[in-house]
Amino acid sequence: MKKYFPVLLFILLTGILFNGCATVLKGYEDRVDLVNAPDGMKVFTQDGVELEVKDRHQRAYSAIQKKYIDTCFVKVIYLRSNKDHVLKLKYQGKEQLVERFGHISAGYFLADVFLVFPAFVDIYTGNWNHFDPIYVNF
Repeated sequence: MKKYFPVLLFILLTGILFNGCATVLKGYEDRVDLVNAPDGMKVFTQDGVELEVKDRHQRAYSAIQKKYIDTCFVKVIYLRSNKDHVLKLKYQGKEQLVERFGHISAGYFLADVFLVFPAFVDIYTGNWNHFDPIYVNF
């Protein structure tokens, strides 16, 4: 094991130094919540491609029960974080046009500043961007 330790350490340090923090920890897509989204709503990109709408558990801490409990389901979509998006929301013949612009996540920014080189990777890939929730009003 001792003779493999320098090789493993080199691989680990290379992976950290030559990849951005957001690229390693978050990936290329950002989860965007669809607040007040009805069941059966469809989401399309500007090019007409339908995005998959998924459900996820929303959890909250209950001070009475002293544990986290599932409160409701929230609809979510996943968007590439390296570009801005124009989305069309459709439900029962009604449409809503929504624009989403990426914002730099402060946590990934600070981590990249301390490691210097990974900032270039995250700037180039745009993976340190995140999107605000989409509020649906039909």
